[in-house]
Amino acid sequence: MTLHPAEINFGVQFRCGGQLIRADWRNVEPSPLCTTLVGAGVSIATVEHLLAAFAGLELDNVLVELSGPEVPAMDGSAAPFVELVERAGLVEQRAPRRAIEVMRPVRVTDGDSSAALEPADEFSLSFAIDFASDAIRRSASPSCLRRRGSSAISAAARTFGFLHEVERMRAGGPGARWLARQRRCGER
Repeated sequence: MTLHPAEINFGVQFRCGGQLIRADWRNVEPSPLCTTLVGAGVSIATVEHLLAAFAGLELDNVLVELSGPEVPAMDGSAAPFVELVERAGLVEQRAPRRAIEVMRPVRVTDGDSSAALEPADEFSLSFAIDFASDAIRRSASPSCLRRRGSSAISAAARTFGFLHEVERMRAGGPGARWLARQRRCGER
């Protein structure tokens, strides 16, 4: 994977097999245990930690060039991406950042999971998880993220999985079918 600076209003785009896929919610395909972007006959998996690093660093315009069908998982967090981008350096572009203003509460629910947006004077984030597992259980973390300091908070979030999920994928469950569909760049 190689990151290239991009011009104003380029956004975040992935290039794989000569095809470009914009990091946009409309390009997300349901996939187990990761976030996958699809477009132009190509799919790119495991984009969530890299995109979290970009959000925390306020990195808006970048071309991500890949030689395979997924972003490297690294250590299961955004931290290595934050560290490497900060080491390479950022250049501030001379254009106002585009943003979405939340005008009214919005809530999305899928089974036992939900996410909500509410109008506020400053950006803040809080989250909670609750698993029927002695290893995880319930955890909540309210935070107030401001400007570039937010990269440290998003970078600390870690991927985890359960043994029964791995066993289901190995046994040919939904995750195994998804893994079997993954191809080299340009093949889908």
